[in-house]
Amino acid sequence: MQAKQLIKMNNEKRGLLTNENEQVYSDFLLYLRMQLSLSAQQTEEILMEILEHLLEAQKEGKKAEVLFGSDPKGYADELIALIPKDSKKSKVKFYISQLMNLLGWILAGRGLILLGAGPFLSIDPSVSLIKSGVTLSVILIFTPLLILYFFRTIQQSLFKKKNTHNLNSVKAGIAGSLLTGLLVACGLLIPETGPSFPLDWLGSLSAGIVCLILYYVIKE
Repeated sequence: MQAKQLIKMNNEKRGLLTNENEQVYSDFLLYLRMQLSLSAQQTEEILMEILEHLLEAQKEGKKAEVLFGSDPKGYADELIALIPKDSKKSKVKFYISQLMNLLGWILAGRGLILLGAGPFLSIDPSVSLIKSGVTLSVILIFTPLLILYFFRTIQQSLFKKKNTHNLNSVKAGIAGSLLTGLLVACGLLIPETGPSFPLDWLGSLSAGIVCLILYYVIKE
């Protein structure tokens, strides 16, 4: 089976787990899937095999600790050391897909704003090369860092009995707001100087849609 099919089957079979077993297995699953350097195919095969064993143990009235032991994170780290590494191309594709997603929403949002405000306000649709270049640089530099921060925050919350989802949501919200604030600051503080080119609402919206399509294609 391909990794995509294994993921679909995994999602279906996880519903058969008890709440307690599902919590342990879900943490284990997230921890492995967030190791971007690992082969996705091998990772999903191992996750499915472990799920099958866990379901069999559950039929016998056993809990997840029988399979994962007292240190599920340590067990996961042992497996990670054995799973073949994926090519760097997969990691690059993941980052590019996230950049396309962010750029797509920014460009599409700009196009919709120009379209909606056009009849009421006189807005210059020109785009400054210097200003847009600085903004794009901020996106290229900070988006990967933000993604890594999200991953690190989630990983640190796994395998803990205390529910930290709300705290993680706050951390993620703050980090995302900082990037958004930085982009807004670029838009407000950097002057419209130097060469520019026209980009009306249709061009901006079309470019945004193209970026979002590329995001979904790469993600698949």
